[in-house]
Amino acid sequence: MAATPRRITCLRPSTVMVMNVSAAAARWFQTRGFHCIVTQVDNLKECTSCPTGTYSGGHTCQACPRGGFYQDQVGQYSSDKTSINCKNCTEGTFVWEGSGKDPLSCKVCPTGTNKNALAGFRACFCLENYFRRDRFDECKLCPQEGVQCKDDYMTIRHGYYWNWSYTDIAEYKRFVENLLTFNEFYEETATRFNGSLPKAHKCLKSGRCANDVDQITGNCAKGYTGWMCTICDEEFFPIFGHCHPCPDLKYFILETSIIFIVLALFLFLLFKSYQYQRRRSRSLV
Repeated sequence: MAATPRRITCLRPSTVMVMNVSAAAARWFQTRGFHCIVTQVDNLKECTSCPTGTYSGGHTCQACPRGGFYQDQVGQYSSDKTSINCKNCTEGTFVWEGSGKDPLSCKVCPTGTNKNALAGFRACFCLENYFRRDRFDECKLCPQEGVQCKDDYMTIRHGYYWNWSYTDIAEYKRFVENLLTFNEFYEETATRFNGSLPKAHKCLKSGRCANDVDQITGNCAKGYTGWMCTICDEEFFPIFGHCHPCPDLKYFILETSIIFIVLALFLFLLFKSYQYQRRRSRSLV
């Protein structure tokens, strides 16, 4: 009598596996894409494979980050316990909430973004001359004269001035610093700027508004300060509409002494010339 063949059922890649193992075996499984918890049965541990949308980073299952990532297989793990074991969404797509479970989780990046490149840890990078206020939202065209937009954020141009509120500038600098973090270690609490961006004003003398040290806050050229960089800074004084550095005391005394000597010599020569002219006029009479 011929043997009846057994039916073999293949599991889907998304099928979660659960098993009870010893504590020693659990330590191995935890490094191979499983999450293990203590049970009440003979000191065994219940190990469950990390589900789709996650991977094992060492001892626990971690969600695939927001941005251009997903994982459609269970039991995936990071071999070095530091890198991310998630697949890349196709160019120009991303997962808004993270934990992408399959390619269909990846949606088209919002308007104003570069859809010809991988999204990375954001909703795709902005196009050239565009900026954003949210790491995972649309990018907008630079809105006004006097600003420039690069690397997803806005800065002030040379020759222009803008005035921030203290709270807004602190929040925006934190937001920009976070935008310039291109890996998974960005701050999740600083992915959006909720403040107001100031309007850029053209300076009356462009050279005074240098903006060469801090293009976010903006900075005046050396020796200038105040609104539109119209006031001389400390240790500077105005001459003919320009701010010049105040001289050191010893040099000031020396320069003043030289001026007085030259002036005294000039007056002496003038007096001698006057006396000479008087004597000459008398002799002619």
